[in-house]
Amino acid sequence: MDSQAPAASALQLSTFTKVSSIPRNERYPEFPVTVTLAAPGPDRPVRGPVDIVVAIDISQSSRTNDPMLELEKDVLEIIIEKLGPADRLASGHGRCKEMATLVAMCREGSKKVKGLVEQLKYSAGGGTVFVKPVNKAQKILKERADAHRAAFIVLLSDGGDRTVLQDKVWERESELKSGTPKPKYYPVQTFGFTKHDPETLSHIAKKTNGTHYAGDIAGIGDLGPFDTAFEALLSAAASRPFEAAAVSASLAAEHPGVSIARIDAGSGERKAVISGDARAGGVDVGVINAGETPEFTVYLDVPEGDADADVMKVLSVDGAYTQGWDGKVVSLGLSVVSVKRPEPTKPEAEPKTPQEPETPQPQEPEKKQPNEPETSQDPETKKPKEPETPQKPETPQDPCKPLYEIEERLKYWCKVKADLSAMNEKADAGNKCDCHFTAVQREAALESINRAMHHDIYTASALDHCPSLKAVVLAIKTRRCGEAPSDKKAEAGVATADK
Repeated sequence: MDSQAPAASALQLSTFTKVSSIPRNERYPEFPVTVTLAAPGPDRPVRGPVDIVVAIDISQSSRTNDPMLELEKDVLEIIIEKLGPADRLASGHGRCKEMATLVAMCREGSKKVKGLVEQLKYSAGGGTVFVKPVNKAQKILKERADAHRAAFIVLLSDGGDRTVLQDKVWERESELKSGTPKPKYYPVQTFGFTKHDPETLSHIAKKTNGTHYAGDIAGIGDLGPFDTAFEALLSAAASRPFEAAAVSASLAAEHPGVSIARIDAGSGERKAVISGDARAGGVDVGVINAGETPEFTVYLDVPEGDADADVMKVLSVDGAYTQGWDGKVVSLGLSVVSVKRPEPTKPEAEPKTPQEPETPQPQEPEKKQPNEPETSQDPETKKPKEPETPQKPETPQDPCKPLYEIEERLKYWCKVKADLSAMNEKADAGNKCDCHFTAVQREAALESINRAMHHDIYTASALDHCPSLKAVVLAIKTRRCGEAPSDKKAEAGVATADK
């Protein structure tokens, strides 16, 4: 979880951790928290404190232009509202001595000055005179002990004083009583109402390196133009690049079980310290200029979470620095880092995919075999069991089957011999030449057939598991191609087989 320091500080403190959640039953020995300090960039100057003296024309000439005094009071109200606690305000008119001293615009100071503004009245006799209030305002600023602070004068008038156009007036009033190097004149910003003399107001502004805002600031019925112009004055007079010195960050473990394991202070001359009990620490960052964003990382030892806590606060970060433009010490603001501690997730069982019921197929009634027990049903499911496929009884092997096969081959060889004899006789009838080579071929063919037949007869004699062995062997041995064995030959064959 991230958090942001309050915006009161120009130097912004922020914290970040990439680990937003730790299971409640787990410990995290090096939980990282990155702390960043971001200074405003050069394009965003900060406004330092400023001292302002307001010179107000409350001469009798303003009485003829009622309600000019009330408008001047409204302008002072705007100035008071725009200033902060570090700014100071005074008035250069001679009727109120209490406003001749710079007053800090804190809550009490603002309240005091507003009360004095409400008591302002016109001065008795005389016309508009600019020299005295302007010179008094200059004196208030020149006599400051902290003359390094930004300062300027605001002159409000509805008339004109032509005497300020004479150079001798400025030469006589500009003499300095102190030998310290101070500006000859603080800038006077001039604003006119209704029948004011633009020439005299413009001359005063130029003489003091100020600005004359031409036109009637109350001519459009409101003081909006003055509000905008005064805001620009503050920015121009007191704006400067940001600079912070003696920047330091303080660290503290929040949860009782959390401790600081180590601190990576990063580059530069930063120094990090951790207390003996590892419950607190700090980083001395040093100087930060405009646009810089130094950061460092704190590693925490986070224990298992509490049984009833979904969130755990682990670290708080705050600090302070000194503003380079006014020396004021400013707090960075408190930032607290938290982490979620969810309960450990239990593994979920995979949901069973519902299966579509199978469409029952019509089955033909099975023929019941004799002496077959009836199929019983399961009393729980009430579903009939699938009938088992009846196994056909194996046909007993005929021990005389090999002899029958031998007999079939012998019949085949007899046929081949008969066909071969017929072919030879036919060939001899057409060929009168008695070729020895042909006779040798015929004898070789017959020899091969006889050899195959003798092999089968021998194989038949070696089989002794056939019940009718004697009769079959007799038929095989005494067979003549094309003839059936006689009884005598059969008996002789049996005797031979016995041998």
